[in-house]
Amino acid sequence: MKRLNALLVVAVLITVVSVGYCGTVDPPYEVGTWQGFSTAAVSYTFDDNLPNQLAIAVPMFDEFGFKLTLYTVTGSGWYAPANWTGLQAAAANGHEIGSHTVTHPSLNTKTIEVQTTELVDSQNTINSYIEPNQCFTIAYPNCNPSDAALTATYYIAGRTCSGQIVPSTPSNFLQISSVICGNQGVNTTSAFITKFTSAASSGGWFVPLLHAVDGDNGYSPLSSTILRESLEYLDEHRSTYWVSSFSNVVRYIKERNDVSVTQTSSTDASITIQVTDTLDNAIFSFPITIRRPLPENWLGVNVMQNGQPLDSNIVTVGETTYIMFDVIPDTGDVTLLKELDAPTGLEAAADINTVTLDWNDNAESTLAGYNAYRATAADSNLVKLNSSLITASDYNDVNVPLDTTYHYAVTAVDSNSYESDFSNEAIVFGGPFGDFTGNLYLDLNDLSVFLNYWLLNNCDQTSGVDLDDNCNVNFIEFSTLANNWKQ
Repeated sequence: MKRLNALLVVAVLITVVSVGYCGTVDPPYEVGTWQGFSTAAVSYTFDDNLPNQLAIAVPMFDEFGFKLTLYTVTGSGWYAPANWTGLQAAAANGHEIGSHTVTHPSLNTKTIEVQTTELVDSQNTINSYIEPNQCFTIAYPNCNPSDAALTATYYIAGRTCSGQIVPSTPSNFLQISSVICGNQGVNTTSAFITKFTSAASSGGWFVPLLHAVDGDNGYSPLSSTILRESLEYLDEHRSTYWVSSFSNVVRYIKERNDVSVTQTSSTDASITIQVTDTLDNAIFSFPITIRRPLPENWLGVNVMQNGQPLDSNIVTVGETTYIMFDVIPDTGDVTLLKELDAPTGLEAAADINTVTLDWNDNAESTLAGYNAYRATAADSNLVKLNSSLITASDYNDVNVPLDTTYHYAVTAVDSNSYESDFSNEAIVFGGPFGDFTGNLYLDLNDLSVFLNYWLLNNCDQTSGVDLDDNCNVNFIEFSTLANNWKQ
């Protein structure tokens, strides 16, 4: 992060500690207090570069898909030197590498010049090793904060250890509380669960502060078994707790408090909104969660931005069904597209070598066309028949031998290539060879049709009747028809 001009320090400090909401959100849209509209947030933070943080903790968090923060002392004289290869691998998997200064001093006892060196050099070193150069937060050594205005010049937040659950918007982003864990603090699974429950009851943010794991030679060791059990609890309660890195949660809070959501257009089949904020997009580029009630008569919805789908899902809270999605502010208009209804009224009619499909037109304005599917059994996979979209509500399946039963279905496709559910099923029942009238047995009417093909030797004209694929109808086909007669 570039160093700010001294004249801007006061303005930056005001921004960093601000707690107000300055955006506007058009009804009926809502912005989640936490990502996914979770009840509480949890950020595990690890200090001091201890080996088992990379050897045990990171793989454990990867197993659960959770992200943690590793606060790193960058100086080569520190008793546990930074493992930059391991830290690079952790960062590549989404974990945060934050600053724990260069030499781990109590910053409040140092001059501004020394504090500056500790804050700037540690950040620069981390950014020189870790792509994409995003050291945004600091954990103060020994929980003693550096000068506030100075810290605000380089970091968006700082972590202390006053032992409280953090409210949904911290009163001071430069002094965010954490809770010491291990044999000097929270040291049992039940104690972790108590803290989780406390965060959920207040809608707040629990920040565990950890050092040693198992046999590390570090402060306040925590058993990896207890660490795993705490993660298992969170995994079992994912709808309640959002687990992410310290930096991600800070950025989410700031974006959530600053965001504006504006609906710019609405039709019976699509809605467009703008999601913007006034923050620096180079730093604040974390997705926030937005939801709105599902519009009337919309059974489903696809959420698009810049031609690409966004992560979204339909949830029901009480008696209200919502469409919920994650979006990064200032990255383009978001379009909600009504999911096309499945086509209705599909019928199938068999001719000699063709099955004609016909169904009701879909009325949606976003309709681009249809796909037709066929299977040979009700429980087998349907295979798409058309190579390009069908633009009318009918289709001919040609060159189809009618001695087999076929199951048909069609789908509707919108202008963004989203496909509806399958229509009703239409079945063509196969009869014996020669049953050209489809009544499941052979009679004089079928013989009359057969004679129209007799001795033809054109592949196109004999398709569906020519059994041995030699492009003519002769005694081989007549013998088969005779064997099926009156069966």
